[in-house]
Amino acid sequence: MSIIARKRSLSTISYKPKVKEFMDYMINGGEFIHFDVESTGLQHLTCKMVSCSAIKYRYEDGRFIEIARIDKFINPDMPIPEEAIQVHGITDEQVADCPYEWELFNDVLHDFFGDSPVVCGYNVKFDIKFLELLWLRESGIKFEPKMVLDVMKMVQEHLDLKSAKLENAANELGANVGIKFHSSIDDVLVSQRVMELLIPLYYDAKEPAKFRFNVLSVFYKYYSHKNERIYVNTYPESETYYDVYRKKWYSDALEGFDLADIQKDVLKMMGVKNEKELVNLYKVKDN
Repeated sequence: MSIIARKRSLSTISYKPKVKEFMDYMINGGEFIHFDVESTGLQHLTCKMVSCSAIKYRYEDGRFIEIARIDKFINPDMPIPEEAIQVHGITDEQVADCPYEWELFNDVLHDFFGDSPVVCGYNVKFDIKFLELLWLRESGIKFEPKMVLDVMKMVQEHLDLKSAKLENAANELGANVGIKFHSSIDDVLVSQRVMELLIPLYYDAKEPAKFRFNVLSVFYKYYSHKNERIYVNTYPESETYYDVYRKKWYSDALEGFDLADIQKDVLKMMGVKNEKELVNLYKVKDN
């Protein structure tokens, strides 16, 4: 599957400069935190967090690499309303013995986030507000991210959805495998997947390749003497293969991806030095 973006700009202001600023920062050795919170409700001044999950990433060799993560339940010191439980499934019993916000701030959150991180999330301003209030209460210091990337804005700009909910975006892009929505750690993981799938759409064919597919598996198909292929399963999904007869790689991958990187990853995964050894590997298997 290739992504066919149906551009749907809800604003006259393009999000492209923000995405490119973010990627320039990452390519030059930056780190960012993709995070999500679940709460007792929507009102920041009267509601509290019941979970906070965050994954810290760096960008290396064309991929986002996880550095560290936290995934914590939080005792909100107040009953969790039924309507909130219906959304995220977190009950009073689950958080009864968990740390309070102030305890988690002192033990985990402040060290993990710092005071001015680069952050990413889905409708992330909602989540940031909870951290801003927590930082002010517990330290008197303003939580002030130096850069914010909102994946929902990317979705609104490129996908034609009736509702820009994370679940809808993930379903549209095929990024929903193994995900339980409104579990804060799963929301982080799927938001990251959606982000990675949409970033290439902000680059055109004339710009240098900046991204790489993840190679998941490799398999051989024989159709005829002049039609043998070694297919590559990738994430994001693509139709990528090596044509044995023509001795050439092909892919319908989006512009901005480097096919040579896929080639290198396949050879490394299969433990061979070149395509001739790769083909021989499958010929031996068939015999």
